[in-house]
Amino acid sequence: MKRVFLSVFAFLFASGTAYAGSALEDLIRVADMYESPAAPEVRIQTQVKNNDSTREIADWTIMIFMNGKNSLSAYIKEDFNEMETAGSNSRVNIVAELGCNSDTDDGSYYSVNRYLVKHDTDMNTINSPVLQKLTGADMGDWRELAAFGKWAKENFPAKKYFLIVENHGSGWDKKIRAGMSRGISYDDETDNYINTPQLAMAIKEMGGVDVYGSDACLMQMAEVAYELKDITEYVVGSEETEPGAGGDYSGFLVPFVNATDSIDSLTAAKFFVDSYGNFYDKTGEGYTQSMINSKAMADFPEIVKKLTSAIMKAEDSRTARAAISEIIHFDDPAHKDFADFADYMARNSKNAEVKAAAQELSAYIKNNLVSANRSAKARYGGQDYATHAHGIAVYLSTKRPYSRYADLSWSRASGWLDFLNWLKGR
Repeated sequence: MKRVFLSVFAFLFASGTAYAGSALEDLIRVADMYESPAAPEVRIQTQVKNNDSTREIADWTIMIFMNGKNSLSAYIKEDFNEMETAGSNSRVNIVAELGCNSDTDDGSYYSVNRYLVKHDTDMNTINSPVLQKLTGADMGDWRELAAFGKWAKENFPAKKYFLIVENHGSGWDKKIRAGMSRGISYDDETDNYINTPQLAMAIKEMGGVDVYGSDACLMQMAEVAYELKDITEYVVGSEETEPGAGGDYSGFLVPFVNATDSIDSLTAAKFFVDSYGNFYDKTGEGYTQSMINSKAMADFPEIVKKLTSAIMKAEDSRTARAAISEIIHFDDPAHKDFADFADYMARNSKNAEVKAAAQELSAYIKNNLVSANRSAKARYGGQDYATHAHGIAVYLSTKRPYSRYADLSWSRASGWLDFLNWLKGR
């Protein structure tokens, strides 16, 4: 996630923890994806409902799940203060579940509170009213995310909903361990996290959302977006690790709450992408941020299959393996830009069927699947994001995939695992 390099490396070196296992094992180990420990008992110490019966249904409720029960605590509090520069109004509710940790003489203390975000200009103190204080809330449990979404919808109903999960993305996890899968929302108190299928389960449990955003590293992948295709309209996120400041919540929310015209889902998602891009264009840092049209994900696997089938039929493994070595990758070397792969195959394959299928796939990504894409420079050197990062990544490697990759919805629909296995054997 955001600020991940400010915290993860410090943790790894301080603890002596070493990275073990392939990147794919971290990406797709999903043995526990439908089985979780029993949900912890959550005690509500204080509860204040939105009982104003005269309040009209808002146009939007923006729900931000801010898991700072880890090394991101101080930074996430800063983001909350950014959110308060906008504040809620009659048309836009901004609600947050904020988890924090703080060191005391007795050790670490964790707190989880739910808020209605109110406007103020104090950037050092959270002044919004606490609506619920929760004890025992595990922000690494998908059921806690689902409960937050249902609570927000019950108390702050709206015509449309925008959910953001803010935390580390699993491209860089602080505690590499057996059984880790690709996920989000790591909770240091419980040593738990939400994996990709569980993220979909949480959003489905809360009744779906119009826009979903990961303010976290490395989450804008086919494997994630396909899991969410039936419960979202748009999916926002970054192919690459995020720079230190993460999302620009002032830049995102101020124009949102001040807009005089009706905001549709496309515009709302683009607000986040553009605020992110505008912020990092000013800082000069390399970045990626995009929005994926969930409806277009339905046809995406068949278009992918056309290319992989053509490559296997033509026995064109040499070009495909060369692409893996030469196209852009992100912080995890196995995370490749999908359109950059298609473009490479279109340029370099000698087979007409492969070239045509690659051109079709690239065009579909750029014209149908990715509705907005902002990127600049390169975060860690190498190829320029503005030229080669087109808004959606995929796992692509010649290493042996972990067997449970087959359990991901993406793998079953696209046949991507079959292609990876074929490629490894060549």
